[in-house]
Amino acid sequence: MLKSYQVEILEAELEDMLWVKLNQGEELVFAVYYVPAGSSSRGRSSDKYFQILAEQLAKFVVFGSLGPLITCGDFNARCREIWT
Repeated sequence: MLKSYQVEILEAELEDMLWVKLNQGEELVFAVYYVPAGSSSRGRSSDKYFQILAEQLAKFVVFGSLGPLITCGDFNARCREIWT
């Protein structure tokens, strides 16, 4: 099936974040994310992950001209305490 599509990696600079574009006449874009849980050693940087997600959405979706976007992954509902 993948042989039917042109596959382009749009963004893979950071670990746990990947943007892929599939093209078969029409484009389909996948944004795949993993946000570490707050209890993990990397969980303290969850704000950074959401900031980067917002920047990439602006770059590729708001200011770009990509086709439909599917955003998926593990956004960890317990990435930090809201009320401190």
